[in-house]
Amino acid sequence: MRRLPSLRSFEAFAAAARHQHFTQAAEELCVTPGAISRAVRQLEDELQVILFERQGSRLKLSRAGLVLSQHLEQLLAQLAQTMDQLKSHPAEVRLTLLPSLAACWLAPQLHAFIAQHPDISLSIHASQQSENLARKGLDLALRFGPGDWPGLQAVELGEDWLIPVCTTRILQEACPAPALLQQQLLHPQSLETWTHWFQACGMDIGALSGPRFNDASSLLQAAQDGAGIALVRAVLALRPLQTGQLIIASPHALRCQYRYWLVRPEGASPDPAVARVEQWLKHALAKTYQDLVPLLRETQIHTGKGHALGVEN
Repeated sequence: MRRLPSLRSFEAFAAAARHQHFTQAAEELCVTPGAISRAVRQLEDELQVILFERQGSRLKLSRAGLVLSQHLEQLLAQLAQTMDQLKSHPAEVRLTLLPSLAACWLAPQLHAFIAQHPDISLSIHASQQSENLARKGLDLALRFGPGDWPGLQAVELGEDWLIPVCTTRILQEACPAPALLQQQLLHPQSLETWTHWFQACGMDIGALSGPRFNDASSLLQAAQDGAGIALVRAVLALRPLQTGQLIIASPHALRCQYRYWLVRPEGASPDPAVARVEQWLKHALAKTYQDLVPLLRETQIHTGKGHALGVEN
């Protein structure tokens, strides 16, 4: 492909052609008259034509300059129109995450994302599966897992804790762990269960009955509807805890084995829109942790190995 002169040279010439004066062209483009003169001279050298006939301080377009000016004005107008059209169509970023994260954590914050990034159209793909990002045409994933997915690069975002939650119709305030055995328990289908939670609290119990949910958002909704005490991830329960729809049923939390990760295809360099979504997700989760601190301040964080850690203020 033939190498063309720089766009800056064409812009300088177009402005000089409109004003027939370097100083006025310089004022339009917020540069010095010398910069306009150098750009025009460079363009003449590259095209090997005379664009202006100089008569003292006055300029007059040559025949070649007139032809170039007419075509260039049309081209610059078309380019400006194309740029306006691109701006009117938001960049699309395709994000995949668990349905529970989408419903309980992302959805309540979408209004903030839209307000901060009106030029980005976020396409949300909620799935229980670890989607193949490249094959599905997905730009980014927010995952909860071990972080060692082949063919993907993962950036750790943070941890989570399993906490028991219920409505005030079931319990008026947090109570010792043994008291929860007198209530209906709602179970997550995860690596950590009620049995593990009670063991971390120093209680060795057998199998427990009660409904089991393979989706954390359904489990959380059942708790909000007063069906029983649910063992849920704290990050997902933040909003109903803040609004008072739920309370923490017992001051004990079990640290999850898995963590949150920001994931993209290995070797992929995110375009500016994807990078902005990544940055927003990082800040949003950091703000979630900040909001959880006062709610978990009196809670003992158990590692599941007989150790308990206090939540930092």
